[in-house]
Amino acid sequence: MDPLSNYVVLNSSDVSEVEEMISHLSTPFKMNIIGDYSKFDTRIAVADVGDVRIMHSTFGDVGIEISSEGETDDGLLLFVPTEGGGSITHLKKEWEYSEQKGIFRDLGRHSVAYQENFHTYAIPLSKQKLREHALRLGGEKLSLVPLEFDPAADFSSEGGLLLRQTLEFTAQALDGPLRNMDGELIKAQMSDLIMTQILTQLASTVQDRLNGREVSNILPRSVKRAQDYIHAHPADKLDMTTLAEVAGCSYRTLQRGFLDAFDVTPQQYIRKIRLIEVRRELLSSGRKQNVANIARRWGFAHMGRFAQEYAKEFGESPSET
Repeated sequence: MDPLSNYVVLNSSDVSEVEEMISHLSTPFKMNIIGDYSKFDTRIAVADVGDVRIMHSTFGDVGIEISSEGETDDGLLLFVPTEGGGSITHLKKEWEYSEQKGIFRDLGRHSVAYQENFHTYAIPLSKQKLREHALRLGGEKLSLVPLEFDPAADFSSEGGLLLRQTLEFTAQALDGPLRNMDGELIKAQMSDLIMTQILTQLASTVQDRLNGREVSNILPRSVKRAQDYIHAHPADKLDMTTLAEVAGCSYRTLQRGFLDAFDVTPQQYIRKIRLIEVRRELLSSGRKQNVANIARRWGFAHMGRFAQEYAKEFGESPSET
């Protein structure tokens, strides 16, 4: 029996109908059948588990060429193949995928793929929600680390096997005991477990930090000097002339160094540090202090812009904190 047998949203041998459904579920999508068209037979099942959507698709015993332009900056799509395989050209590189090797596709980027006899789980993910979950697991210090996944997901590793087994167990539970249960709390726990395993078991910029492993950050001396100065004086007025003098290099060199090391400019780094300090003070003060007063103390003069930046960074408003 195919996974998620009670959640099938499409059974079709019509290419246009399949393209329309997949475009609705992910991003605009075009396909071309290679081989015996009569063997093209698509089945798509979709089940929502808390904040995570689990899809399973099969396409029949045919070869298929696929092209997707991408449309959303916030979306990722994790493929966990259960049969067959293929290759994808994505992020200017070709990647193979099979039952042992999955693919993390950025839905904002163009991709071209070829697949044969392909059966797969597909997990659409929000970069922002994953980032918020990473912050809940690892603390605000991770807000300074850009969240990026290795496009190749290794499902032959112990961590990859664990994630695959969790998806299979979840699909079996949805087809079994959870089918007729009011199990929203259980589904929310499963959703958290799946996101936690994605963040901790698949290669990414946060995996080692979340698993408590030491991460070697060898920074240029100029960047390290400026970073240390920012952390020592986060509430001070920090202009770029002063930072460049402390770093012992030109402003342009310092800017390039911060972008290479942290994927943010020095000014953006300072604002992130200050947002973290505001959050720490809000959490420790409860309702004893006014949010605006705390924000101004850390250099935020425009309350509307501050609230937007805070919500984007931490997934909640300052007043909710």
